[in-house]
Amino acid sequence: MQKAALWQMVSMLLQAFAIFLTGFALLHSAETAHYALFALSQVVQGTANGVVNALCASPLLLLMNSGATSARPGSETGYAPDYGAFKSYGIVALAIAVIASVVQLVLAFILDWPLASALTIALGCGILTFRWYLRAVAQNFKQGLLVVSDLILALVQLLGLVGLFAADSLNLFNITMLLLLSAIFSCLPYVAIFIANFTGQANWRGFQSGYQQQGRPALSGMISVELATNFHSYAIVMLAGATAFAPIAAAAMFLRPMTIVQNSLVQYFRPHLVRQLTTEIANKVQIRRIVSHILQASLAAWLLNVAAIGVVAFFAVSWLWPDPSTSANFFLAFALTCGWYLLRSLRIHTSAVLQAADCFAELARVTWISSAMLVPLVLIALMLGSPVMSLVGAILSELWIVLRLVQLTNRLGY
Repeated sequence: MQKAALWQMVSMLLQAFAIFLTGFALLHSAETAHYALFALSQVVQGTANGVVNALCASPLLLLMNSGATSARPGSETGYAPDYGAFKSYGIVALAIAVIASVVQLVLAFILDWPLASALTIALGCGILTFRWYLRAVAQNFKQGLLVVSDLILALVQLLGLVGLFAADSLNLFNITMLLLLSAIFSCLPYVAIFIANFTGQANWRGFQSGYQQQGRPALSGMISVELATNFHSYAIVMLAGATAFAPIAAAAMFLRPMTIVQNSLVQYFRPHLVRQLTTEIANKVQIRRIVSHILQASLAAWLLNVAAIGVVAFFAVSWLWPDPSTSANFFLAFALTCGWYLLRSLRIHTSAVLQAADCFAELARVTWISSAMLVPLVLIALMLGSPVMSLVGAILSELWIVLRLVQLTNRLGY
């Protein structure tokens, strides 16, 4: 297990570096507005992955730890898949992927993307969305496939960027095409899982049960989290323009490596938390140990990420933001984003244990209240002509989430 965890961490770090380098290359090679639009496309991708998590990955994880699957020595977890249930979840995940592609394409047209880039980013979005579901399945049965897929995704992007740089061909279309190709190649290790997901008769009763028990509250929570996390991104682009969003997007991009590591940490540890919580007598000592590991790793990821950007700013500030005339806006956005992400780092562990304990309804209530705080604060900032200051609203709403989740976790005794 330690070896698997190490390889998964390596693949996470490479993927984080690849995504960071992709955004960095585009920031310095494309128009500011094109970079902002690309950043918004990554927000849409995150939203699509969140829907898959809520409707498919989380209920499926509960199913696999509820006794509905049978023991099988051949699988890494000791459980045999219920292929009927997998097919129903797979069909839903595929439908979400198609919808995500369409949404991405519509947004690209509204925001005047070049046609070729719009088509490639939309297709890549759909593939990566369905890949996220296959990754969640592999997380519970074949973690080796997950590591291989993540490594392929990162290495294709990194090698492709090196090739584009060497050929002096860094532009919006080539980068979106590179992302599409990396998405396609990264799905190859999941071919067997894909075939298994569409074999036999779909078990829609199992899906409906999972949706009622966990999918519906998880989706409600995901929508509220999306509002609390990304409403300012959509609002700024739509109301103030893509160029106004660029400094905020760049600040988030430089901190994106830590968010990828943190999300992957939660995805890795959540099955362990679920197994501990679904035993007859929950091992509170072990659960607290896992929760402590998540918190420590989360804070370490934040600290290392901020420190790395600080070193770059000290030696070559133009690497962070190429336009000196708007650098003040960027550094204000970066400082506010650092504070916001620190608060997020302080509640990753509480959110993970509450999700594992099936407290999605409680999580949804917390984030809906947070969203109700955020939306008017963002709109007020935009009306006052200060898109960057909308991040203050994000910080205040995040502070509410941190404090409330600590209370809920303490009630559970963790």
